[in-house]
Amino acid sequence: MRVPKLISAMAGRDLWSWVIVIVLFTLVTALVSRPVENLLSDLLSSTSSPFVGKPDGVVVVAIGEETLKQFPYRSPIDREFLAGVVAAVAKARPKAIGIDILFDQATEPAKDGELARVIAETVAGGVPVVIANAMEEDGLDAKQVEWLNSYAPEAFRGLATLARDRFDGVVREIFPGREEDGQWVAGFTQAMAGYPGQPADTSRRTMVYYRTEHSEPFAFPQYPAESAAFLPAEWFADKYVLIGVDLKLDDRHPTPFIIPNGISAGTLPGVVIHAHLLQQILNGDEVRSLAWPLLAALGSVAAILCWWIAYRPLPILLKPVAITGLLMLVWLIAWLSYSRLAIHVPVVAPTVVIGGVAALLTFLAWKRDSDERRFLQRAFSQYVSPAIVDTIVADPDSLKLGGERRTITCVFTDLEGFTSFSESLAPEEIAGLLNEYLDRMCNLFVEAGATIDKVVGDAVVGFFGAPTEQQDQANQAVGLALAIDRFSEGFRKELAARGMTLGVTRVGIH
Repeated sequence: MRVPKLISAMAGRDLWSWVIVIVLFTLVTALVSRPVENLLSDLLSSTSSPFVGKPDGVVVVAIGEETLKQFPYRSPIDREFLAGVVAAVAKARPKAIGIDILFDQATEPAKDGELARVIAETVAGGVPVVIANAMEEDGLDAKQVEWLNSYAPEAFRGLATLARDRFDGVVREIFPGREEDGQWVAGFTQAMAGYPGQPADTSRRTMVYYRTEHSEPFAFPQYPAESAAFLPAEWFADKYVLIGVDLKLDDRHPTPFIIPNGISAGTLPGVVIHAHLLQQILNGDEVRSLAWPLLAALGSVAAILCWWIAYRPLPILLKPVAITGLLMLVWLIAWLSYSRLAIHVPVVAPTVVIGGVAALLTFLAWKRDSDERRFLQRAFSQYVSPAIVDTIVADPDSLKLGGERRTITCVFTDLEGFTSFSESLAPEEIAGLLNEYLDRMCNLFVEAGATIDKVVGDAVVGFFGAPTEQQDQANQAVGLALAIDRFSEGFRKELAARGMTLGVTRVGIH
């Protein structure tokens, strides 16, 4: 088989060179894979995910620039105003109220007390209230954490942390919460959904973003905070209401929607991202990943196909087309899996691996074929005409082991009286004379397109019709015989001028 020969050839070379190549290739794959995979995942999430439609159940009450214009200061947000917003929403009997604002320091005592009182009354009235929580790990100091934990003790707490990617800052994963002092502290949306306890799966699962058919982020119902007291109660009834800021320069985070919509439209307020997260938990939607055994099996199949394509003796332009087709198939499977089943199939690492392996194997296959061509040229060029050598190099499989029945035409030559002639000359003279004669004789065979079978003493044996077929072999043999006769007669005359009598060259054709 040809593939084991490749393995043997690789093993026979400098092992450390191959180790270095493999290590460098692995490092490049690791460096390139994640950032590019993230970009492709963002593109699929924002343009091709199956989560299209109108999620129902989550509304946002936003504190925007118009809201803040009515206060003498922007931060902290006026807590008396917040108390009025919470009270207005609570009258509609929502399922829960989430306040995505950190209360990490005191403001005006009367206003602080008013908001705490409204929160306590709302909870006592049967409407859960969740307020954003944070720890020193999130950037607060010990005094801020202490004040935050002591404020409005009746409310539930949820860490408002968003799982931003360390490389590009995009929010792609659910933050379920974390352990603090041996106790589980739920994430903000986990607490909002009524799951303050530690979930069975504490890993950061892929986040679901709901989108429109035009690849834009779904716009959850959003109402200005200053108008909350005047809105119909049914807009909040039996809903999960999130209260947070929607400001151009505060609490905004990049999302996958940056890819199709640009930075401005793809950067969403934290409270809106929490709305997507909460809706995902409520719906039970999930982006799944292929199990490693299945992913490894698919990768192995792709690698084997890549090996077979790259190492086959195919036309040079067909190999890149076939490899490109294989890569397109991998990408098509990944797109269909995500857009139809919400299953994420990694494509960057397989693409790099398939492309790298294909390039390496194609190079080795080219090297193998080049070595074979050079070997054939060296092996046959001394005995076969260049045209026949080119034919053999172009189609080495035409040389079949075991032989085959074929019509050939043989040409035999013999010098008359050469034995007695050689006895009259010194050994060095006869050697030089014979070499000159045979050299010119063999050239005639090669020039005529014959294959030299053997040289025995002064006799030369050649044939036409093998190893490649020659349609006009009989005429070629006759032409060679006539050329031999012309050469031998001329050679005899040259020797006669030097005082030596050489016999005639007898030629036979069979």
